Amino acid sequence: MSEISANKRSDVVNLYLNGLSEEQVSTNTKVDAEDVEGILQEFLSAAKRLYELEMETGKNCNEIIEELKELMAQREELIGDITDMHCM
Repeated sequence: MSEISANKRSDVVNLYLNGLSEEQVSTNTKVDAEDVEGILQEFLSAAKRLYELEMETGKNCNEIIEELKELMAQREELIGDITDMHCM
C-alpha cells in the first residue's frame, strides 16, 4: 500500500461508513481501490481489537484512549531519560 496521509485514511473510512461503496470511496478520495480495501481492512482490525479491549478491561473507548495517551507520554519521557543517560 502506498503512503497515504492520516486525513485521507480518515476520509476513506468516513465515506465508507456513510454508505458509499468501495468504488465510490476510491473515486471520491482519489485513492486506488486496492489501497481503499487495505485501509478498510486495517480499520476493521483496529475496531475489532478495540472492542476486544473493551470486553477484556470493562473500560469504554474513551477510557482506553486516555490510558493509551498516558502510556505514550510515559514512554516518551523514558526515551528522553535514556537519551540523557547516553549523553553523560
